[in-house]
Order: sequence, then C-alpha cells, then structure tokens
Amino acid sequence: MRKVFNKMSTLMAGLALLITAGAVNSACCMFLHQPELPEGADSLRRK
Repeated sequence: MRKVFNKMSTLMAGLALLITAGAVNSACCMFLHQPELPEGADSLRRK
C-alpha cells in the first residue's frame, strides 16, 4: 500500500508542476480574469 501511495503522490506532484508551468506561460482567454499564481511560479516562466 505504501508503494502505491508513493507512486501516486509522485505522479500528482509532477502533474501539478506541469499545470503550473503551463499556467505561467499562458494568458487567460477571458480578458477580465487571470487567477493568482503561487509566489515561486515566476521561476517557471519561459524566457
């Protein structure tokens, strides 16, 4: 059971990083709303 939990938590952490990196590098399609991003998300921005 512990191995399954470790694999699932690793997968979820990687997915969260992927989603955050995508959110930092894109703009919202609705011009009135851009959600707040975590403070450390600026380091994921493409240059």
